[in-house]
Amino acid sequence: MARRKGVPESEVDESFSYLMTADTEKGKVELEGLARTQIRKTKATKPYPHRLKVSFRNLKDCNRFATLIQRNIRASDKEVTFTPPSPAVIGSWTFFEDKKAKKQSLGLSRFHASHWKGMPAFEQEQSQWTYHSLTMVFQNSTDYATFATLVRQYLTEKQKSIYYPVWTPERVRYKKWVSTLPREQITPRYPIYVISKGRAFSRLTSKTLEAMNVPYYMVIEPAEYHSYASVIDPQKILTLPYDSDPKNPTGPGRARNWCRDHSREGGFNRHWVLDDNIDGFYRLHQNRRYRVADGAIFCAAEDFVDRYENISVAGFQYRFFCAQKSKYPPFVANTRIYSCLLVDNRCRFELNGHEFLWRERYNEDTILSLDVLENKSCTIQFNAFLQGKVATQTRKGGNTEVFYEIEGSSDLKAAKTSTYNPGGTIHKTLALTNLYPQVARAVYRYGRIHHEVDYSQYKNNQLVLESGIELDPKTNDYGMKLVTMTAAEIRAVKQIEQNRGVA
Repeated sequence: MARRKGVPESEVDESFSYLMTADTEKGKVELEGLARTQIRKTKATKPYPHRLKVSFRNLKDCNRFATLIQRNIRASDKEVTFTPPSPAVIGSWTFFEDKKAKKQSLGLSRFHASHWKGMPAFEQEQSQWTYHSLTMVFQNSTDYATFATLVRQYLTEKQKSIYYPVWTPERVRYKKWVSTLPREQITPRYPIYVISKGRAFSRLTSKTLEAMNVPYYMVIEPAEYHSYASVIDPQKILTLPYDSDPKNPTGPGRARNWCRDHSREGGFNRHWVLDDNIDGFYRLHQNRRYRVADGAIFCAAEDFVDRYENISVAGFQYRFFCAQKSKYPPFVANTRIYSCLLVDNRCRFELNGHEFLWRERYNEDTILSLDVLENKSCTIQFNAFLQGKVATQTRKGGNTEVFYEIEGSSDLKAAKTSTYNPGGTIHKTLALTNLYPQVARAVYRYGRIHHEVDYSQYKNNQLVLESGIELDPKTNDYGMKLVTMTAAEIRAVKQIEQNRGVA
């Protein structure tokens, strides 16, 4: 590759050619048909009957609601069809509790408690905010409008849930976790690589890591060097030994392989590889998702993974998949790892005499997870530590422009919703389902063709501690303390959430 003026040469050559063997055409016609069928169904769907989930904070509110709609309600009732109450009717209505309701099991399971030793405190019980929920069914718009007047709330036909009486859970984003430990003790020991393409001026992950004072490398193609060097310290930029062929793009997997090569050259046993559209990192604890202000959670994740001899890939769960009102364990073993990954540099596979780690043009992170699990190794998805990942196809650059916006037949692209091209992920889905038909299948979800994977068959992949490791039963919070954000930080968070579409 000819060297461009002012562009530094790549520090490391690729150790092997990138492997792309998945059939992304087999089944294409069927998936296009599935997308068209679902689009027609969506258009033909009538707004009524409309279902609305109504939640209550306590027994008193349940009784008030029973009186409001003039009917007795039992805790076992799942759905109730709304009938407009009559002002002429006088009576008393009650919510009947379920005296035999199953008690919630509190605390960590024996499995998770045995492995979470020496880690930050973690408690995430079932909702503290909801005493009971009930689905109301409305047969027409007149009934729905009458109900809105009764509960004194503005309701739309797109609304799926409310609280009665109106209530918004406590806003918790104006605090953050800050470690009191010296910086060298909360700086990740493994290098962090951010793969980026076409996002020099948005660069969400880069901005996030800069604000956290966490060191990282921005990994880009040589053709984009000057764009990125104009906004990022050139010392943080690594150029790949290639520019993508627009007629045969490889996706980010090839760059991720190169990151493994670069970290191995540096003598590291593991490395982090991150997508470029992460707008924050969080710690989940006591039903609250607070931002973290430094690299403490990266260090905790590294310490956890290094205890075991067979964790090949680990990573942080998406923030929007861990609701503050639900119960979760601190981690999930043997599932998929997306967007923020800690990868063991010893991990390698072979196919027909070819070595590979990452492979395929699409869905390379799910495929890597399945390759690891099929090899009887383990993956760890942390729920205690979260990433604020921006949704697929909502940010220009990256795979959005290379694949998702341009793929699919013209009629499917024309049927694009406000966010998704329904056919833009057909090839991506086929790459996975044709490689792993025993666990992966295609579905229509979120307004597009999507994949669904059954990870249950890997539940017997057991975590194996490194020889001589004894886990310390004491909690280690890595110096993390909750502090209130400054006014400037609060304004920045509000802007991030506005961009993300968070109310």
